[in-house]
Amino acid sequence: MNASGAKIAAVLAGVLAAAFAAPGGAWAGVVTTGNVSPAPGVNGSGWPATGYVYVATSSGEGAVTVDGVTGMNSGAYLYIGYTANGMVTLQNGSTMSTASYPLIGYATGYTGTLNVDGNGSAYSTPNGYIGGNGAAHAGAGVVNVTNGGQVRFTSTGLTYLGYPTGGSGTIAIDGVGSLVFVNRTLSVGKDGAGTVTITNGGLLQIGYVYANSGLVVDPNNHDDSFVNLSTGGMLAFRPQQYDFTLAYNATDLTRFLAFVQGQSDQVRYWSGSAWASITGATYGTDYVVSNGVDLSGSGGPNLTGYKVLTVGTVPVAAPEPTTMTLLAAGGLLMLGGVRRANRRSRS
Repeated sequence: MNASGAKIAAVLAGVLAAAFAAPGGAWAGVVTTGNVSPAPGVNGSGWPATGYVYVATSSGEGAVTVDGVTGMNSGAYLYIGYTANGMVTLQNGSTMSTASYPLIGYATGYTGTLNVDGNGSAYSTPNGYIGGNGAAHAGAGVVNVTNGGQVRFTSTGLTYLGYPTGGSGTIAIDGVGSLVFVNRTLSVGKDGAGTVTITNGGLLQIGYVYANSGLVVDPNNHDDSFVNLSTGGMLAFRPQQYDFTLAYNATDLTRFLAFVQGQSDQVRYWSGSAWASITGATYGTDYVVSNGVDLSGSGGPNLTGYKVLTVGTVPVAAPEPTTMTLLAAGGLLMLGGVRRANRRSRS
């Protein structure tokens, strides 16, 4: 082999070694493209313990895909879409946490996206800004949680969608087992616009509802922020200030919506042709309110003490039942029972 051939062989050997390296060198399963600073995998520790991580900078767009890698943990602030469009994707059981809050969709005119896809894939952080930074920067933030993925905001702080004015934040929760957990307060459209859409058995779980904490929708009454539920989408509250006994009629919805601060009529369901306020929906046909149960034994959340709003039914072609299927099934059985009772009463 000549000298040129030896150099090529050495380069190829290095590429192959890096591609199959275990954590401790390059992180197999972590792919970085474009502008990410610092790149993950430094010293085998994922991202730095402190400081800042920028996914997409003024130098251009950036993306990080984490495929089947667990323990991508950091104490740094995570900016996704800092001064260009940026994206982070966790898939195939990947897990990541940041001890400082993320800013997803930071700079005005740019979009930051977090995708968490598949059973076992999870992202955890204290709280966050999705669409802006709450001050001068008004970007667009997108969080997609699909196919059993989970995102958890664990602190007593606030998580904002669309803050400040001009910012926009969206969360989509789709699929049985898909979960977004907010320990204290989720503000949907603080000054900007915000939307949460929950479909196909997905769940938004609010862990603490008391006084000025819980779910806040469009507090400034701009009519541009919503929580949408359809096809078995679920919204769960754990009341701290007061609870109520189910009446199994439309009264339950009135009591449930009393937990929503701001514009509770901007919680919506799919009417068949458009999104419409759930206040106009029919109990037992379009939705039910039920008591939560403990699903921790099957990998789901413990919803003991929660009230759960389930809207519509999961399509037949939904994924195989996992985690929260029992809760969804309970809501669907209740819907079916109410419908049968209604038919008997009309006959």
